[in-house]
Amino acid sequence: MVRAQSPERQTAPQVEEILFRDVTLIDVVGGSARKGMDVLVHGERIERIFRTQRLTAACC
Repeated sequence: MVRAQSPERQTAPQVEEILFRDVTLIDVVGGSARKGMDVLVHGERIERIFRTQRLTAACC
């Protein structure tokens, strides 16, 4: 007699997010440099590129 086994519960792989802050991006086509940029990478993809913003602590 063969018993049916319930399949193991699969969990989704965790995808890492990394934020590179205050970097200089180089336009390889035009040759221009953009300083003070942040780059958000999600897994193996660039999700967003934006200007570095100063963070201020909440007061009181």
